[in-house]
Amino acid sequence: MNLGKVNWCFQPMKLWNEPINKNRVLNPFTGKSNGQIIFSIWEKLEKYQTDAQKIGIRQTILIGTESDVFGSRIYLHNKQLQRLNVDSSLVRGELFKNISAGKYPNLIFLFLTNHPGEITKCILKEWLSAVPGNIMFGVSGNSQKEIEDNFSSLSTAPGDKFIYIKPEYTNLTLNEILYGGRIELVIQGDNFESDNEIVDIESLRKVKNATEKAEIRYYFKHDHLLTSKFE
Repeated sequence: MNLGKVNWCFQPMKLWNEPINKNRVLNPFTGKSNGQIIFSIWEKLEKYQTDAQKIGIRQTILIGTESDVFGSRIYLHNKQLQRLNVDSSLVRGELFKNISAGKYPNLIFLFLTNHPGEITKCILKEWLSAVPGNIMFGVSGNSQKEIEDNFSSLSTAPGDKFIYIKPEYTNLTLNEILYGGRIELVIQGDNFESDNEIVDIESLRKVKNATEKAEIRYYFKHDHLLTSKFE
């Protein structure tokens, strides 16, 4: 993928609200509905496309941190808790068809998933031989082994790949992945998964240096706690 003129200020996007308890429509802690579709997603994507085209850039759209499009099917509800005749697979399918039709040429979609083995089952059939040039599939993991296992499953999918590394992941050695081919991007930083916001800065630099040595695009997703220490 040509990564020139890309705005690396990611726009995270949710396609739906993930249910905390899939057996209950109502979240007992917040009183809000689980599995609720985000009706504004299509308007947002059109706005991101229009804005990016006007200023001549490509905008990154990160999908999957809160709505994994390759996860289990979720039956969706509206704000009145009424079940809709649409589920997460239909929303995913509509998005894929819009991308395939060229509706978002200035948007780069980064699909982060915990289910890389499901990608080939869920994408459009024509993507198995030719994935649109503005799509990348990515994985993360909570350990060296988990990242390697997830990427091994991801490697069977077509198209370009990326890895997403949270700031508390330490002592990672990614050489086998970085030099194995078909990885375009390493994203590091941003939100913590634990309450212990302590970072090994040297571990971050180790990943950064290894990625750049392999001549792979590296992006540090800024967190206010890390920026001054890392740059």
